[in-house]
Amino acid sequence: MKNATADEFARIVRSGAGTLRVTNVILQAEGCTVRGQGVLRVTPRALELDLEISRKTVMPKRQKDLWEAGDFWRLSGIIESELRFECDRVSPGSRTDHWQIGRIKTTQTLRLSTIELISAGWDELTEAGLRRKLRQPRQKPQRFPSVRFLAVFVGCESPFMNAGTTTTVHNDFLGKLPSSAVDTFIDRAKDYDFALIKKGADLELHFQSKAGFRSKNEKDDRRRFDALLAAIGFTHGFQPWPFRIMYWRDGRKVSDSVTAGSKLDQTSHRPFDETLGMIIPAPRRKGSRNSPIKVAAQFFEQQSDDVEELRHFLFLFRAASNRVDPRLRILALCSIFEGLVGLLFSQRALGEKLRRRQPHFDEFVRARDRLRNRLERFASPKNKALARLAGSLGKSEPFRVKDKFEALCDEYLLPSKAMKRYFKSWYAKRNPAMHGRLDSKLKDFVHECRIAAGINILVLKAMGYSGRVRAVTFALDRSEVYTTI
Repeated sequence: MKNATADEFARIVRSGAGTLRVTNVILQAEGCTVRGQGVLRVTPRALELDLEISRKTVMPKRQKDLWEAGDFWRLSGIIESELRFECDRVSPGSRTDHWQIGRIKTTQTLRLSTIELISAGWDELTEAGLRRKLRQPRQKPQRFPSVRFLAVFVGCESPFMNAGTTTTVHNDFLGKLPSSAVDTFIDRAKDYDFALIKKGADLELHFQSKAGFRSKNEKDDRRRFDALLAAIGFTHGFQPWPFRIMYWRDGRKVSDSVTAGSKLDQTSHRPFDETLGMIIPAPRRKGSRNSPIKVAAQFFEQQSDDVEELRHFLFLFRAASNRVDPRLRILALCSIFEGLVGLLFSQRALGEKLRRRQPHFDEFVRARDRLRNRLERFASPKNKALARLAGSLGKSEPFRVKDKFEALCDEYLLPSKAMKRYFKSWYAKRNPAMHGRLDSKLKDFVHECRIAAGINILVLKAMGYSGRVRAVTFALDRSEVYTTI
């Protein structure tokens, strides 16, 4: 590494190839402290440290095969004698023991999930401290500190564009030669502005707070930024896992985390594309307000179990859509569709509304309970069939997926004709997929796209979005591709 700086280290990691010397390593593992030095190997998919254990320490044995969050080891060290780092999510790989000059030498391979670079020098200074250092006039301190984030997504594109970059080159003969590129999306609000900027093969996310941003603490700042990441993941259709995230608070760099520069899982079933996201840039473009990204971010800022469960569904949706085998995609999407409908139905408390409008749901419950009680009275150890029937009746719910789906469509004022088409695709594939009849046919791809459309539209309405969306990614009829919700 030419210069042991955070940016140079990130450049090597992004390239996906390199080896770096690491010294002063302290590993906290299984209640033991292990010291040593080694070589950090950079690949496109992983960061691995080949650690040579010091003579005075012994490598502990791994206690578990299945690891939870609290089982991971912790590590700190110095890269190329200058760049200090920490990693709190370390897991062991292979281990080699061999004799060397009368002793056993141990080399332990460690997998590092995310490397946290420790700020030093100018990065440790706040805005006030930097002014003092540069002997600049003092300024009245702000009530809330400024907040800034920068994140980089590997190999990603953005369908949203409303601004760009202008570059001017001066030629001695031709004079100024300006050129421009539409490579930026800007969204502005009272509390913070953000921009997505295409940089080579990657996509950068810039987040800057404004006077309306009331920064309580670092945890709350990250909550707001994590909500924006989740919104970008949903609207863009890729897992919102940046390879690098930098965070400044009051001018001081709080954190600089780097992971392996692997390409992110992406789904073709994202709810927006370039046709909807492209806005012709005008001179001095100030950006959009309350774009679909911001609407989704405001939704994800809510801290509730329902929102977290919805985040998990969307993670599974993107992961499932990226699978090569269409049978696996159908199986997963059917399950996600059903789970999402149940979650939103419960979240909106639509059961009571349905009971008031349609009395037959209460009649179903009363009839179910009467039949179950009769079967239980006649059941005996010798007659297991009746006991089985009673158990099956007891688990029957008054609301079917169809009832919940239709109730959600009424609640969100969604067009019934189009929404029925999405439900019919789920209904056609759900039972065969869940019971192992996984045929792969061309028409299954049409069903897959419609099931995904139903998921996206319900999520967008839950977030409070209204407008044009790309409903079906690949449709037999062009009129089915875009719709207004």
